[in-house]
Amino acid sequence: MDQAGGLAFRLNDAKNITSRGTNAGEEYSCLEVVAGRRRNLTGANFEVTSGVWHECGSSAVENKIIC
Repeated sequence: MDQAGGLAFRLNDAKNITSRGTNAGEEYSCLEVVAGRRRNLTGANFEVTSGVWHECGSSAVENKIIC
């Protein structure tokens, strides 16, 4: 089954979201959805190992998000 997880920030509605997340076996991704249009953001570039628990922390202040 799907092994995904992540965090959502500034979740206004389904068409306006900033999020960070991943799916096992894929790279960690950072994206923003504005008015329903998805845009990848600069972020970490590492693969997430399948079958292993990972911790994710975050801080969101003004226009800066740190994960």
